[in-house]
Amino acid sequence: MRTKYVLLILISLVLHELSMAQPTPNVDTVIYTPRNVPVEDVVKYIGDDYTTYEADSIDDSFLADYAGAILIGSSSRRYNCHGYAWTLIEGGDAVWINGLYDSTYYEYGLLPYWIGENASYIETQNISEATKIVYEISQQTNQIDHSAIPTSDSDTVISKWGDGPLMKHHVENCQWKFSQYTPRFYKLIVDNISGPSLVCDQTNYTFNPLTSTTDVSWETSSKLDIVSNSSSQITVEPHSTTDYGYNESITANVTTKYDNIDEGEDIIIGIATRQKTNLHVSSPPGNVQIHVPVEPIYGEVEAMV
Repeated sequence: MRTKYVLLILISLVLHELSMAQPTPNVDTVIYTPRNVPVEDVVKYIGDDYTTYEADSIDDSFLADYAGAILIGSSSRRYNCHGYAWTLIEGGDAVWINGLYDSTYYEYGLLPYWIGENASYIETQNISEATKIVYEISQQTNQIDHSAIPTSDSDTVISKWGDGPLMKHHVENCQWKFSQYTPRFYKLIVDNISGPSLVCDQTNYTFNPLTSTTDVSWETSSKLDIVSNSSSQITVEPHSTTDYGYNESITANVTTKYDNIDEGEDIIIGIATRQKTNLHVSSPPGNVQIHVPVEPIYGEVEAMV
């Protein structure tokens, strides 16, 4: 009887411990770059987020410490600056990405986005065409401590402040000051337009896969008409059955568009222009009349073929 009693107590204690146990607030996950390269050392927060009262208190604290910064989104535990700038803004999940890895760890942090033969982004010195901005710890290559996206003002960015709020702020009006960090600017890599050089009928031309925020405006020269188009493909055909040309072209003007992000306004950044040139337009009509001069015995006449 005593043994049974002790056993019941032990079972009760185990059940109590199990009921009190809390699941880990983070789970490992994998996300992918625009060119389908895995990004590791990424976690998804599955615990409870802040209450409205907690979030408001944190927001107010940051706004008091950084006068001039503008609140874009309330504080959240669910994503950090890298998660916001590199995947959430592109339609991905809310995640935390670790940026603090040096150049020997190519598979970790943000590095798969711009390192390797399948890199999706390239560094640019022109801030006006950058779509991603990172704060690199000075003198420590690829030690990335903060990420942001640009606005229409080259001195102003939008970024998530750790597990705090999403803010619009001057590039230096935050804890990641350029006196301690080096800014680096990145834009999406845009390949050349792929497709044949001869256009006789409806013909398709394509791009490399782009992100959900990438927009493409297509143009053609006068002897080509657009049948249909999207951000990654265009279908064209000759303007008429009597048009011929040896130097026709297709142009793609590529932009990144962040919808309703900057205090309700769109952010539009021109990142590339690509052109497919020297297209040969050849669409012979169905009834071709060729007049061939001949010289018979009696005078000159024309034989119709």
